[in-house]
Amino acid sequence: MLPRDTLFNSQEIVKNYLRENNLGAWVSFRYESRRYLIGFTGSAGILVMKPEPNLLVDFRYTEQAKIESPSAKVIEFTKPYHKYLKEVLNSGSIKKVGFEPNHLTVSQLKELEEFIGEVEWLPTENLVENCRVIKDEQEISSIKTAQELSEKALYNILKLLKPGVKEIDLAIELEYQIRQRGANMAFPIIVASGERAALPHAQPTNKEIKTGEFIVIDFGARIDGYVSDCTRTFFLGKPGEKEVDVYNHVLEAQRQAFSIIQAGVEAGLVDKAARDYLKGKGLDNYFGHGLGHGVGLEVHEAPRVAIDDKTVLKEGMVITVEPGVYISGWGGVRTEDMVVLKSNGYYNLSKFPKDEWKL
Repeated sequence: MLPRDTLFNSQEIVKNYLRENNLGAWVSFRYESRRYLIGFTGSAGILVMKPEPNLLVDFRYTEQAKIESPSAKVIEFTKPYHKYLKEVLNSGSIKKVGFEPNHLTVSQLKELEEFIGEVEWLPTENLVENCRVIKDEQEISSIKTAQELSEKALYNILKLLKPGVKEIDLAIELEYQIRQRGANMAFPIIVASGERAALPHAQPTNKEIKTGEFIVIDFGARIDGYVSDCTRTFFLGKPGEKEVDVYNHVLEAQRQAFSIIQAGVEAGLVDKAARDYLKGKGLDNYFGHGLGHGVGLEVHEAPRVAIDDKTVLKEGMVITVEPGVYISGWGGVRTEDMVVLKSNGYYNLSKFPKDEWKL
């Protein structure tokens, strides 16, 4: 459950938005918004802020909603939900209702306009997402705990990194180690070895790991709704000159990004610092994704840390810094840390060493 202070503060931001924009209510069908505003973890439900929270759920979630979301008025509905939503909105003679345009399909909006035609539906672009960008101390604590737990799990599987072990078996054991510690998974674990390490988001297969190969492992845990995200690259056996050079260049690219990270700096400039270093080594064409992203209730959320992004980094943001080099037919290297932005720099939540990569 999210900390009560976090729920209260987030609700107040939405209430103020409604007042300032003359909206009688705001409706969300999105899991992350329900989770952030009222702490509800059920997979289905409709949140209505008017401005006090109302939560519409079916029978499966009624008791759960009452336990998890004491600040909300819980309303049980049977399908179709439209008449229940109409009653909630019309009970206060509401004329204007906000909705999340990025999380409502065209057909869903048409249904709402058809069944609840007495109100005007107005898009509220990134209302909750903008609230979530800055994490409070309790949120950061959950992310930190998730990172610490997942790193301990990774330590426990290093003994399995031997010739003949399958990528899928490593992923299964790492997931077991994470879940055994009381966490859920942040996302499907990435394990990619050999030439497959050139695939940034490769899913683990039955491929056996061989001596003389890179192994990229991208993993994370979820604690209290908040996730961690970390990548480490290992090499099985004695690496050659090219392998050592590429690995060290990726690490140095990350250091170059770290050297300018602090509140007040544009996200795109952080990406540029890493990318310019790799360009100087002739490797920029093998780094085809953004340097990082925000982390919180989702593993990929605002802000983007990419070359074209003008977002000004702010204190309390949690972002990843993950340069990589991916060479088709050869393999790849990525290293990823999570950092908390400070006024004069950053705090690195990722403690797993990067100098113990030769196995």
